[in-house]
Amino acid sequence: MSLKNSNILGKLSSFSFFDSFKHASVYFLGTIMVQGLGIISLPVLTFFLTTEEYGIANVYLTYSAMASVLLSLNLEWAISRYFLEPDADKKGFMATIITAITIFFAASGLAIYIYREPISELLNLSPKLISWLLLFTYTNIFWLAYGYIKIIEKKSKNMVIAQVLVQYGKFGAAVFGIWYLMTLGQEGYMGKIIGEFIVNAFAMLVFIYLLWPYFDFKRMRWAHFIYAISYSLPLVPYALGGHLLTSFDQWYINSELGHEKAGLYSFAFKIGMLMYGLLVALQNASVVQYTEWMDAKEYKKVSTQVFSMHKLTILAGLFLILFSVDLGTLLAAKASFREAMNIVPIIVGAYIFNGIAWNYNRVFNYKKQNIYLTVILLTAAALNMYLNIQFVPTYGYQAAAYTTLFSYVIMAILAWLVSDYWLKIPALPLGKIMLTTAPLIFITIGFYILGWQSIGLNWGIISIKILVFGVFGLVLFYSTLRKILGV
Repeated sequence: MSLKNSNILGKLSSFSFFDSFKHASVYFLGTIMVQGLGIISLPVLTFFLTTEEYGIANVYLTYSAMASVLLSLNLEWAISRYFLEPDADKKGFMATIITAITIFFAASGLAIYIYREPISELLNLSPKLISWLLLFTYTNIFWLAYGYIKIIEKKSKNMVIAQVLVQYGKFGAAVFGIWYLMTLGQEGYMGKIIGEFIVNAFAMLVFIYLLWPYFDFKRMRWAHFIYAISYSLPLVPYALGGHLLTSFDQWYINSELGHEKAGLYSFAFKIGMLMYGLLVALQNASVVQYTEWMDAKEYKKVSTQVFSMHKLTILAGLFLILFSVDLGTLLAAKASFREAMNIVPIIVGAYIFNGIAWNYNRVFNYKKQNIYLTVILLTAAALNMYLNIQFVPTYGYQAAAYTTLFSYVIMAILAWLVSDYWLKIPALPLGKIMLTTAPLIFITIGFYILGWQSIGLNWGIISIKILVFGVFGLVLFYSTLRKILGV
């Protein structure tokens, strides 16, 4: 390594948030590989599946996320807090909650299976999918437990490798399943559902093996269960609200407008979800250092960390807003999918405000005052549901993107008010956050005024967008670049 590069690395490592971003880079690499797979898979899946079949498969996956929370009581989430306790009995705790989850899952899953006919009618989903949904959901529990442990242990590489292997395995199995069933004249989307379950089931066995050193069933304690249920139960409505906020629009579009429109919206949402991947990477990487700083009352470092994460979020958001239509044009194997591209910038904007809300919300997790998380998120989710019911039937699936954006803005405002004025937590740099967000809002408005949301792969426009992105990035990180370069 040259002396110059060594000096730059030394300056980077002097930043208080360097350790978080070191892990964030690993998480984000995994995110890029997983989300990139989601993007790469779009032309493949849209080639084999109709918009209707694509909609069914995506709605099924969103229901499985909801079932995962309901059938496990969200107990695995308690790992992320309990493992940070100084006197944690990790083996006894893990044995207790996995046993409890399995019992709850078996009992509630049996009831759902018995009443699968009316439930499938309510969900606008084929009854045969209910059984697959239950099995698929249980296999996810062990991945979630493994992920929480590796985040706390700062073993980001282990988590990312496991995540990438599972996701790529599911994609390969899904493509093979779709092709195989279509050659038999059967519904192709079932090949995706069955293929992904098979890989998930195999992965579950691997994760049980990897997690086995963390189990000691002789040390199971009622106190462990009480801790987990006390921490996680208030978060069940929060988690459900989160899924309602991100998925109700897809469910409602599926129910009200049909599988085809749900497929179009899901396609656009898949591209916008790249922002979600970045947010998760940043939050996962920063949680341990954030907890340490909050314990030590080093609030200035927390503030610096938050603003740095926000700037990265803003820059990534601008990239997706400017180039989403080009990306969608490249990835849609059928022209029928491309009509949904004009709502991607709105979905990206929604996730930017989601990131702002998360920066405030994590203090509630830290203080174990999760009731605030629940109230805030359920308020935003209820608002989103109401707005979807009011506007989607009249204005179509495109209205769902705007209702999502508005709901996330409200969630961010509520999180800020509760944190700063109700709990009186040391303030985050809201002025800087909004000052850097405002130009992005104006650029997005200009993007729509110029009609660029409907023009893909126009090289003249692309060159202008590259210039806009470059100038914005330089201005946004000007002071950081000066410190790094020593000028």
